[in-house]
Amino acid sequence: MTAIAHPRAALELHAGIELSEGPPDRMWLRATSDGWSLLDASGKVLFRGLGSDSRRQCLEFARSQGVLAVLS
Repeated sequence: MTAIAHPRAALELHAGIELSEGPPDRMWLRATSDGWSLLDASGKVLFRGLGSDSRRQCLEFARSQGVLAVLS
């Protein structure tokens, strides 16, 4: 039996409060080979999660930073 992996959509997250190095205008949720990562507009990793629970971890981190909207 073969499992079919569907391509994962990128989500755009808007931050409402500042991170330690300044407020990103937007955060991007991206799938990686071993989990998910949140990136700022320049591609800098703000948060990285590993494994099957990593997408939820990234979204929880974004929420803790004051995300205002999730756009798909």
